[in-house]
Amino acid sequence: MCKAVRAIGTGVSLVALVVFAGCNPVPVSVHPLSDAQSSVPDEGLIGYWRQVDPDQSADVEPEAAPLVIGRGPGEMRCLEVVGLDLDTSKRVRVRRTQLWTTPVATPQAKPGEARRPWHVMSLRLRDLEPEKRPEGYWLLLYEHLDPGRVRFYRMNPVAVAAAIESGQLAGHVRRNPRAGKPMESFPNLVEPEFDAIQITAKPVALRAYLAMAGKTCFDLEKPILELQEISSAAPAATRPEKLPAQPARKPRCAVSAATEEPGGG
Repeated sequence: MCKAVRAIGTGVSLVALVVFAGCNPVPVSVHPLSDAQSSVPDEGLIGYWRQVDPDQSADVEPEAAPLVIGRGPGEMRCLEVVGLDLDTSKRVRVRRTQLWTTPVATPQAKPGEARRPWHVMSLRLRDLEPEKRPEGYWLLLYEHLDPGRVRFYRMNPVAVAAAIESGQLAGHVRRNPRAGKPMESFPNLVEPEFDAIQITAKPVALRAYLAMAGKTCFDLEKPILELQEISSAAPAATRPEKLPAQPARKPRCAVSAATEEPGGG
């Protein structure tokens, strides 16, 4: 059993991925699955969102602050998540996180059967924790559910570690020497099997592995996040570049003369 102990502080609900005590670490990829040239921005993610607990019904009021997802800067072919939170001094902090999306096509199950691509997001870790600026990316599988709902899944640590140790996927696995023993901070929990799982495969080889393994390399039983759309992606009204000119004021003496009664001395 895992115990949630902290959230990665970004202020953006999409990247408020929970770290669990007693759970294996999320595999980290040295390279994103897609980059500024190969990414296909998912227009279905553009809009205003709010986090929803995957175990709750849609009508439960989410606790997280709203966030907005839009196109990234320039020609990077990425998306950008922008959210707000309060720092330890209760000052407003704006967080921006870039992400890259791409479809992954699995091999055909039967001759003539159409392929149904699924979608993977590469999330840069230094955007999640700008104070620590860790290296690497998380790869998240995401699914569009009912209109206006998206669910996210992390990579399966056990499946990815097995693929690395068997030579199917390039990377490094560091096992926990205390695996299975009670945790010092949480005696009712046991130490996880792994300390770190790093994927070093280049994007082409990583894509080939994902296409071969399919969704089984993601933890589909435990979604880490679900978003519910709260507003359409229509842009807000633009502010005029210049304020309208104010009518010129009459000189004070002119105003007095205009209001003075005829024949007044």
